[in-house]
Amino acid sequence: MSKRNNTYRNCLKKCNLIISISEFIKAKLVDFEIPSKKIITIYNPLPPWKINKVYNNINKRQISYILAPGRLFKEKGFSVLLKSIAITVKKRKKLRLLIIGDGPEKATLLRDINNLKLTKYVKIKNNVNYNSMKNYYLNCDMVIFPSIYDEPLGRVALEAAYCGKPIIASKKGGIPEIVVNNKTGILL
Repeated sequence: MSKRNNTYRNCLKKCNLIISISEFIKAKLVDFEIPSKKIITIYNPLPPWKINKVYNNINKRQISYILAPGRLFKEKGFSVLLKSIAITVKKRKKLRLLIIGDGPEKATLLRDINNLKLTKYVKIKNNVNYNSMKNYYLNCDMVIFPSIYDEPLGRVALEAAYCGKPIIASKKGGIPEIVVNNKTGILL
């Protein structure tokens, strides 16, 4: 064990109570030798958006709109998503993906979009105000959350569920605590 981890462990052991944002994180803390009785899980709050009506547009329009928000980091899985979309659009041309986010992988993803000949199907938008995200969720047909690392909880899944949108998500970390496979979404 590294000196840094040992320092963290010693600090956490001195706490009377630790708040975890998911059962996944709680289990990680227990693995870190923190007593379970000292840990409570309090999930992140729902977005502050007021939702008057959820629009379920699936099968009501000719083009399917997919939303994939998140920080553009390797571990968020957007490169895997682009490869999947490249396969999908060969059979389903009326599909559009909007990735909302910014980060160090943006240039790589833009290059991949060009190399995979997806410029007609995939757009990346950044600098979207958090309060305007509600409209992107409400106007899409589904949300994809392709994380390839263990998400502590998965805010994207919370936001999609809050807006009444079906979600396809990775079965990683705390995401399965929000997305119930074949009920509230699909876990892969």
